[in-house]
Amino acid sequence: MRLNLHLKGRIEFGLTLKGFNLIEFFVSDTGIGIDGEDLPVIFERFRKVDNGFSRSFGGAGLGLSISQGLASLFGANIKVLSAKGSGSIFSFTIPYILHIPDSEKYLKLNGAVHKFLWEDKSILMVEDDPINMKFLTVLLLSTGANLLYASNGKEALEILEQTEVDLVLIDMQMPVMDGYEATRIIKKKYPRLPVIAQTAHAMKDDKANCMAAGCDDYLAKPIDKNKLCLKIERLIFPAKS
Repeated sequence: MRLNLHLKGRIEFGLTLKGFNLIEFFVSDTGIGIDGEDLPVIFERFRKVDNGFSRSFGGAGLGLSISQGLASLFGANIKVLSAKGSGSIFSFTIPYILHIPDSEKYLKLNGAVHKFLWEDKSILMVEDDPINMKFLTVLLLSTGANLLYASNGKEALEILEQTEVDLVLIDMQMPVMDGYEATRIIKKKYPRLPVIAQTAHAMKDDKANCMAAGCDDYLAKPIDKNKLCLKIERLIFPAKS
């Protein structure tokens, strides 16, 4: 299956069956291409190819890093074929029979199987980006936790006034009320409620700023499921730590 978008140049994306139970997804373009020497860094956070063409385009340098993180949830790795001036092809391959009953509730950690079952716990996710919110939901849905949603710090505080939760997972950059201000208020009103910061900022002082606001832990985007679940479990079941 292929879909072509013909504007100036060409973008093509689709999927093909590979072997018995694999699907390869791909997207190709006839754009400016990427130098071979730049390929090793394009999936790093906040990295963009530094040439005269790329400086003409916006973006924070997070798109490919987040995409690689999403692909890794399926055990895949995004591959790229490109050369300067000849466009690019990005692809990844995943099995098309994915679901095994209850398998999604287990993660392999250091060769051992660890179970995350939080049916009696409630987690408030505070995130203004609907795509990121859906991503977090996918990561946590299989744990059985009761998931609550807020799009900014003000909404989060309103929910906490009406509902008891066991942990808050909060983005730090949001409209209306950001995560820093919301966390300070949460910790003043509910000092024993654990708060984990999640932020696209990965600079040296960002973790320190989050902890100074009162957060109990910190995660940089793109979120890694293993790290996220381990940090949540450590905070909602401190006796196991």
